[in-house]
Amino acid sequence: MVAASDSWAQTIDGKEDGYVYIEGEGVFAFHDEQPAIFDTFTVLIPGTVGSHIKEFELLAANDSPTGRFDPIGKFTTQNIKLFKTPFQEFRFHR
Repeated sequence: MVAASDSWAQTIDGKEDGYVYIEGEGVFAFHDEQPAIFDTFTVLIPGTVGSHIKEFELLAANDSPTGRFDPIGKFTTQNIKLFKTPFQEFRFHR
């Protein structure tokens, strides 16, 4: 919905074989911009590369893509490939 650059759209294009460099913040909405409840977020880390995301913070809002956001968690990825699934999973309680 809102992002620092067009490259943010590539983070949700379903392609797992490429890389994209992003900076700043991005705001996404759920299907049809309807409210949703979730407690898990995953990040694809397909191998050890120095440019993978290391730390990230998730925030949530109910009003608008430019409204007030409340933090729901800060997370740190491991810069390794997990063989069971390359998606590293982060759970939180809201």
